[in-house]
Amino acid sequence: MLTSPLIVRTVTGSLEKRIGVSQASVSRRCPRIATPSAGNAQCLLGPRPLKFKSASCTLAPNGVRGDSLFRRHRGPHASPNATSREQCSRRRFGGYRHPTQPRVWVYSIAMTIAAGFLCTDGVLLCADTEHTGWTSKSHQSKVDQFDVPDGKVCFALAGTSALAWSAMQKCKKQLQANPSSDLAADIEAILDAEYRRNVLGHPNYSGLDYSLLLALWTRGGGNQLFSTTATALTEVKQFECLGVGAELASYLIRPGFLSPSLKQASSLAAYTLACVKESITGCGGMSVYLLLRKDGTSGVLTSEHDGPTKELEGYARVYDFTMRRLLLWMADMQGEDIYFEKNLSELVVKELIDKRREWTQAYKAKERAFADVNPHLTPAQARDMFADISMGFRPKTSEP
Repeated sequence: MLTSPLIVRTVTGSLEKRIGVSQASVSRRCPRIATPSAGNAQCLLGPRPLKFKSASCTLAPNGVRGDSLFRRHRGPHASPNATSREQCSRRRFGGYRHPTQPRVWVYSIAMTIAAGFLCTDGVLLCADTEHTGWTSKSHQSKVDQFDVPDGKVCFALAGTSALAWSAMQKCKKQLQANPSSDLAADIEAILDAEYRRNVLGHPNYSGLDYSLLLALWTRGGGNQLFSTTATALTEVKQFECLGVGAELASYLIRPGFLSPSLKQASSLAAYTLACVKESITGCGGMSVYLLLRKDGTSGVLTSEHDGPTKELEGYARVYDFTMRRLLLWMADMQGEDIYFEKNLSELVVKELIDKRREWTQAYKAKERAFADVNPHLTPAQARDMFADISMGFRPKTSEP
């Protein structure tokens, strides 16, 4: 059956939603009924405008008042003795709604790329910082951490950020007040209750979904990585991606994920986030990386501060262009091998070697500068401490 679009607009124009409605069905059930609404609104159906007024009710062509028609169709939620519109429309979210008036749903904009890696020496969480609204965007971190008795919780979020932050604040408050013997089970119980209260209990729950990546460290249990889907908490054994960029991120990570260390995983994550932010709408801004070691220490890296993640994210686009160009050269069967070898050595290999040399020289220069301003440290201590600092970890105090 052909359908025509039904557009519902508020006076301020803040909401506009197109819904496919059978024109024959609507015109048969409410040809000219004007009914009260939560506010003055205008309904446009085909060529004939229907005006809803907040304090009046007109007659249908058959002489039945709109309020009487509503009482006949008040639905299962109305009380058997209810006669007022307020009683008839209870549990119908959004105030009074005529049975023939379609329900308007508000959907959130999909956004975010977040990823978690279970590494040989810890857990890595990372995410972008862009928050996309209807008319604007802002930037705020989507990863955080907090300490609990005999443990630590790190998390990254995707989806409706306000509800996700609320759930993690509830976890932090309860877990810090009450020591836990099973950290994962207690977090699952809190998140289950919060998701049911804030998401499933809301009329527009389909637009309020959120997901979390959780990196847990306990003194006796080591590191664990979990992801949430609705009310479920699932342990992750390799890596997991969330958000609108999850599919592309998984495609980029899977070939290079071979039980990496935190340093290797941070490089892989930096390249992945750079590609996702370049390609996927709703992902962007600075990248934040949260590293959690097996001893419970944590570090933070970003794509804007000096370090390996900044260098990789900045070079990712050039690297992709170079590799695609090399692939096209390889596929050119009419070209001479000598020219391919010359292009490979001068335009690809030499470029990669020069970039690698540039990075190592900059790193060595900073390492020497760090050792010069800390003469009380031995060369080995200065080297190890600078390596920790370059990965975002707070240096450990040590004596020569």
